Amino acid sequence: HTGKDLLPPSIMGNSPTKLSQRLERAEKTGVLALRDCGLEKVPDRVVSVAGLRVLDMSHNKLTSLPSSLSRLEGLKDLSLDANKLASLPAQICMLPRLETLSAPSNDLTSLPGAIGSLVKLRKLVLTGNRLTALPDSLCACSSLQLLDASRNRLAALPEA
Repeated sequence: HTGKDLLPPSIMGNSPTKLSQRLERAEKTGVLALRDCGLEKVPDRVVSVAGLRVLDMSHNKLTSLPSSLSRLEGLKDLSLDANKLASLPAQICMLPRLETLSAPSNDLTSLPGAIGSLVKLRKLVLTGNRLTALPDSLCACSSLQLLDASRNRLAALPEA
């Protein structure tokens, strides 16, 4: 393990050893919970966890996501609640199995135009952001059952 892959030891209760333990457990379970860890960036090793199905990075200080997130091809559930994200990378649309994308209480002003390629997306939660529009491609998300975009600045919705 290299030092840059680990959380700063100063984060209370989240030592580099604890992160390593969580990553090792995630290799076995397919679930990685990094809630309330004070993360300002996604640790490099996260995108290397084989078979990751659930990734929860809620309640951190993330301002961006790495494009390498697209390597998590088996990811079904991505939770990014209460961070400081202004945008989501286009590569998030390359997660073929993504069923739930939760990103309320961020600073999102737009969504990637290719979001419609997430054909398995069933739940999209975007409450309390700064969105002024939703991409028309959202209508191509044929599995979408729940879209919550309340408390945004939407003037209109895409026409199906």
